[in-house]
Parts: sequence; C-alpha cells; structure tokens
Amino acid sequence: MRFLPVSRPLPQIRYFNSIFFINIFIILLSFAAFFPAMISPSGLTVALPKVIASESISQKGLVVIILADNTIFFDGKKISAGSLKSIFLKQKPGFQVLIKADGRADVSSLVEVWDMSRQVGCRQVSIATDD
Repeated sequence: MRFLPVSRPLPQIRYFNSIFFINIFIILLSFAAFFPAMISPSGLTVALPKVIASESISQKGLVVIILADNTIFFDGKKISAGSLKSIFLKQKPGFQVLIKADGRADVSSLVEVWDMSRQVGCRQVSIATDD
C-alpha cells in the first residue's frame, strides 16, 4: 500500500532576529552616555592642585583655564589678559567665574585673572581643585 504525502501548506513564519540589533544598540547607547565623561571638556589637560577642604560648585558661568606655562585660555582659545578683561566687561553684572589653574602655574597669573574678574563686577570667583 502506498501512502501519498499530505500536502498541507507550511506556515510562512518570518521572524526577525532582533537580539543582535538590541545588543548593538545597547553598546552604542553606552558609548554615547559615557563618552562625554571620558574627555576633557575644553580639550586642554590641566593638573589641578589637590586640597583637603573644599566644597562642590556647579560649572555655571565662565570657565578660564591657566596652563603650566601661564597661558590663558577662554572657551578653548588662547587669549591675552586684556582680551579676557574685555570679555568680562561684556558680561552682565553678577556673573560667575571658574578658574582652572594648573598646579605648576604661577600664582601671579591666577591672582591677575582673579583680580580682573572682581574689578569688573564678578559675583563669585572659584578655583577648581582635585579632590
């Protein structure tokens, strides 16, 4: 006796293997989330001095960077003290300044920027340190 095969239509199940794409998406999302924390915000490396007693402040306001060779950077560009004063004068009264000075920079450069900011009406001057 000969049996004939039953000709039933096979279900057309097409499924998308999404686990691979979800893994790639999670990896890319983690890079996007942690990459800004890994780079220096200004692109300049500054060895901040260490202190014992300090308080946390937010980075609101203007950020001035003083490197070890006493060059002054503002907004990622090298500027002179006179240009910095003109930038300070353009700000509204009561602005805030955060100075990121390298530990090997001269104190005179730090004091010059500090004094200049206070002369033109800065409300708060802070110095960035390393915990």
